[in-house]
Amino acid sequence: MIGMRRRRIGWLAPPVIGGMLILAGCQQPTPGVTLQSGSRVVRDDATAYIRGGKELRGAGAVKVLTVRAGASVGIDVDRSIADHGWSVHITTRASTQTTLDSPTLSGQRHFSFNVGSTTTDVVVSQLGADGSPQGLWAFTIQPTLQ
Repeated sequence: MIGMRRRRIGWLAPPVIGGMLILAGCQQPTPGVTLQSGSRVVRDDATAYIRGGKELRGAGAVKVLTVRAGASVGIDVDRSIADHGWSVHITTRASTQTTLDSPTLSGQRHFSFNVGSTTTDVVVSQLGADGSPQGLWAFTIQPTLQ
């Protein structure tokens, strides 16, 4: 009797798991942004994104990329971000805060810059049809001496 019950439960597990995977796949992920310096890479989905008039929120934890001070950092965006147009907002946390805003990048999937010796915040924004942000991705770059 117990053996039959186990077989019956084992037979039901694949359809139940398959149904759960189908339901989980219904929520389309937001486009992603990747930061890379040398062999170090971080990638994240949007912190905030508007799809179909509804705002989607990410996990909320800002991804951190640790890099060598003075290193070059590349930003790569998914094709859907590049197709809409995007920009980069870079702020250094020094005694005198410095901010750099890129021009609107349309059709381009890559942007790079050099990191100084202080912590840097990077926000990538995808532009909507009216020029307002449709998606935001936030990262922190932490320079090291190595």
